[in-house]
Amino acid sequence: MIHIDNVATIPEMDGWLLIDFTNGSKKFVDIKPHMEGILKKLKDPEFFSKVYVDDELRTITWPGELDLDPDQLHREGIDLIESKKIIEVRKIQIYWKELEDKARVNSPGFFCFLFQKIISSSGCPISLLLPI
Repeated sequence: MIHIDNVATIPEMDGWLLIDFTNGSKKFVDIKPHMEGILKKLKDPEFFSKVYVDDELRTITWPGELDLDPDQLHREGIDLIESKKIIEVRKIQIYWKELEDKARVNSPGFFCFLFQKIISSSGCPISLLLPI
């Protein structure tokens, strides 16, 4: 059984938590689907922010002994490392889209743009790349 070490609410993302699990994984978990019946209280942002890890149960809980199963939270969560990979892939897609757009213009500006991208990604000062 997986347990929870730490929990944090995510500002500006109502109903989402960042949870550290005992197996070393960190996941974003959307709690909104669970906000029914007795857990309807969690829809109140002020109450939701009172989440903590119960030392005995090792799961997230709120005042009034409202808690959720850590195994289910782990299954439903979005892995933080996977999220970072998705963001990096998206950055690359945006980068190549910019290159394609500049290439369509078919102007000398495209080559300046490409050169600037190469320089900025290499971290090398432009003076080192130009012949003396």
